[in-house]
Amino acid sequence: VVAVMGERLHIGDAQIGLGTGTLAVGTVTGTGAITNMGTGTVTLRGNSNVGGDVNLWAGTFGAAPAGQIGSLTVGGNLTVSSGVTILAGVNRALSPSNTVYTVTGAIVHAGGATLKVINGGPALQIGDKFFIFNQAVPNAMAVTSPGYTFQNDLAIDGSITVSAVAAAPSITTTFTGPNQVMLTWQTNWIGGVHLQAQTNTLG
Repeated sequence: VVAVMGERLHIGDAQIGLGTGTLAVGTVTGTGAITNMGTGTVTLRGNSNVGGDVNLWAGTFGAAPAGQIGSLTVGGNLTVSSGVTILAGVNRALSPSNTVYTVTGAIVHAGGATLKVINGGPALQIGDKFFIFNQAVPNAMAVTSPGYTFQNDLAIDGSITVSAVAAAPSITTTFTGPNQVMLTWQTNWIGGVHLQAQTNTLG
């Protein structure tokens, strides 16, 4: 199941088995079910709606690419296996301010999965609260985020709240050739630093 990024994909029942790498699918709609079986990264885009179940058995899955905001409405159950990573983008300058997973049925999680939160907007502030799921997530889903620490209330009401903000990263520039530059920053910000603009085309 592959669609060019930004297109709309209509599904019956789909099994996605990406081994490694990243598969960026467009907006998904349909009455069937989705099962993510591979160990790679699968991301949707926009406001997706799946009438049946969504089964996340392995890999990384997002309603939108990392740092972007999207939504996924699941008409059935959302099952999340141990070892799975779910992506959620946040941006306090936008409305809605975060990725949302709305599940009509039950969220089935036996433990061991991780919610990875990527900020795609201005710096978050302590106390910023985001409802990622429309219901409680059972059995302690961990939360990670480059540069931020969150109070984890997923098991209470599906929400997370910023509780600590790391110092802004210092970016080191190293020229590795006549037309090459390398940018590096602290490891706790890996995955959380994004290119905002560029003055020349990529060579």
